[in-house]
Amino acid sequence: MGAYLADRHRITASADVPEARSRQVIAVDGKAIKGSGRLAAPRRHLLSAVTHDRAATIAQVEVGAKTNEVRHFKPLLAPLDLADTVVTFDALHSVKANITWLIETKKTPAPHPAPWPPSATSSSAP
Repeated sequence: MGAYLADRHRITASADVPEARSRQVIAVDGKAIKGSGRLAAPRRHLLSAVTHDRAATIAQVEVGAKTNEVRHFKPLLAPLDLADTVVTFDALHSVKANITWLIETKKTPAPHPAPWPPSATSSSAP
């Protein structure tokens, strides 16, 4: 995911579209950490919020092996100031409670699920 975001930063930074660079954009995604599993324990799974412009992780929580990412979506983003921030995420998080919370409580514009598969040529979410 880091390489994808770094490439998106390069493309956006070189584009002659000032308004595209003025709004903060955050991607929320979960990943299993390769090599973190042991015989007695499964791989560790993290849910992260990453900025598109600098490809920097700004929030991260560990998702337990017996749960899923959806329960950790709000706690991950709750401490962040998301007013006027575009938040992209997998369709997994596109539940009514999350979307309502983002728009009404966090004051984000209408959220957009992240495109899949991610590619350097896609310019926006569907």
